[in-house]
Amino acid sequence: MPHLYIITGSNGAGKSTVGASYFPEYDGEIFDGDKLYLQKKSSLWKAGLKVQKELNKQASEFVEQVFNRLVETAIQHNTDFAYEGHFSRDESWAVPERFKANGYQLHLVFMGLGNPDISSNRVLIRAKEGGHFVDPLTLRENFYGNLRQLDQRFQLFDTLQILDTSQLEHQELVFIEKGIAKETLAPTNLPKWFVDYLPNLSTILHQL
Repeated sequence: MPHLYIITGSNGAGKSTVGASYFPEYDGEIFDGDKLYLQKKSSLWKAGLKVQKELNKQASEFVEQVFNRLVETAIQHNTDFAYEGHFSRDESWAVPERFKANGYQLHLVFMGLGNPDISSNRVLIRAKEGGHFVDPLTLRENFYGNLRQLDQRFQLFDTLQILDTSQLEHQELVFIEKGIAKETLAPTNLPKWFVDYLPNLSTILHQL
C-alpha cells in the first residue's frame, strides 16, 4: 500500500528545516512549495521580469503546475509521495482526500508554536536571511486555520504526530495511530495552544 507523508504547522515552526527527519522511512524528496516559489522568482528576475506583482503571479502558477503534475504522477504509478504546506482552508484538503480515495495510507506531522508572535518573529528572521516572507494576515490565517482544520479532520490520517517546536528542543505531544493514542503527554501537561485550539483532540485524550 502506498503512503502519503505531509508536514504542516505554523509558519516558522521548522517544517523545511527538520520536518523530514520525522519521516525516516521515506527516502524520497519532499515537495517544498515555498522553496520552489523563491527559486522561480529568482530565475524570473534574472530573466528580466521586474514587476513584483507579475513575479508573484508567475511563480505561484509555476509551483501549482509542478505540484499538480507530481501528484498526478504519484497516483498514476501508485508511488509514495511527500509534501509540506498549509491546510487552513477547506480546499487545501482536496489533495490528501484524493490520495486517501486512491488507497494511500496518510501520515501527518504537525509542528505547532505557542502563539502567532513566535511564528512572526521566526519568519522575520528567516526573511532577513533570504528566506520566504509571509505577510502578517496570512501568517495568522495559517496559525489558527491549520489548528482548526486539524481538529476537525485528524481522523483522516493513519498516523498523526503533533509536536511543539516553540523551543530549541522539540517536544512530542501526541502520536496517534489509526485513531488510538500510542504516545501522549498527560492532558495536564499539554501546552495551552493545544488545549485551546484542538478541543476535539483534547477531549479524546482526556478520555484515555
